[in-house]
Amino acid sequence: MSKSPDTPKKRIYFPGLNALRFIASAMVIFHHCEQYMYWADLPSSWGEESIFFHFIDGLGHRGLSLFFVLSGFLITYLLLAEKERTGDIKVKQFYGRRMLRIWPVYFLVTAIAFFVLPSFVEHNEHSQAFFENFWPALLLYLFVLPNFIRATPVHVMGANQAWSIGVEEQFYIIWPFLVRKFAKNLARFLVVFIVLKYAIQIGAYAGIELLPGKLGMVSDKFYVVWKYLQIEQMAMGAFAAWFYFKNSRKALDILYAPITQVVAYGLFVFSFFVSFDFAGHTLVEGFMFAVIILNVSTNKKSPVKMASKRFDLLGNLSYGMYMYHTMVTLLLIQAFKHWGLEDNMTTFSILLNLSTLIVTMIIAYLSYTYFEKYFLKLKEKLMVVKSTTSTD
Repeated sequence: MSKSPDTPKKRIYFPGLNALRFIASAMVIFHHCEQYMYWADLPSSWGEESIFFHFIDGLGHRGLSLFFVLSGFLITYLLLAEKERTGDIKVKQFYGRRMLRIWPVYFLVTAIAFFVLPSFVEHNEHSQAFFENFWPALLLYLFVLPNFIRATPVHVMGANQAWSIGVEEQFYIIWPFLVRKFAKNLARFLVVFIVLKYAIQIGAYAGIELLPGKLGMVSDKFYVVWKYLQIEQMAMGAFAAWFYFKNSRKALDILYAPITQVVAYGLFVFSFFVSFDFAGHTLVEGFMFAVIILNVSTNKKSPVKMASKRFDLLGNLSYGMYMYHTMVTLLLIQAFKHWGLEDNMTTFSILLNLSTLIVTMIIAYLSYTYFEKYFLKLKEKLMVVKSTTSTD
């Protein structure tokens, strides 16, 4: 193995990552538009009776998986670079950077979803569970544990997508320590890390049937939370970062090979047309996106080129797009129903998807320009290894 292809003090830039981040955001938006229509008792492509269900459902799940793998890749690479350049990883500064990037928008959306949005949207059975569990749900969000909501019937309309932010933040709590500890043998550690994650998941699933009474119910809830703690996908991104950082030619030659790219892109397309929910599917998705990310951002011979200034801008907006879009969807559904557009559901669906994307991009741009940039400037001061992405 030779050293990382980056020079010691060069600002790190991975071309194409911003484009992938924007694409992932758009996929999730289209998924939630149809899902929220379904929850509003409107005809939707997300309902299981629809022939488009697997495709629409796949948009959301694949989009989130791409986010997880991409986060694992970028964060791990930056931590490895910091360890190499300084001899250590400054954990407090890492936490500071994460908080400054994630928390301002996260807590703004939380405040709006809990205290403002309920006054402006129609209520249904999902709202009843929300109001009955208002304070416990709010506490979970305030402690950045929104993914625990998945083990309950509660939907925090306008902020339910934040569960994935909880997963990432919980991963980030331990990750700098683990990278610091196992930096020299990270690949071996990642194998153990992934095996342990699945072992606990299998044990929790077995406990649902084997444990008596309330213990079985607790195991069921733990299984749901643990299943959606998709840290194995972030670990797959870390694998890709390790191979590239170490410039491991044997591994990279395999990952860059045309046949490997064909398999990865083929799996990606295939996943939209069948039920991609078998045991271990998150690991398959992790491999698939790790290959795509590596080739798009580091393989000069990759046929897929996605680097451009426009995509860099859109990538910077992707976090805001992800966090604001469900509130926009809810309000637009209510407006369209008020205007009587549900008489033609095809038109309703097309308008909702397009208008949600456009309005969300505008709000995300305003948020990034007039709100997030203040915190990003503070974050820049805490960066040990400089990166050109504002979402690292």
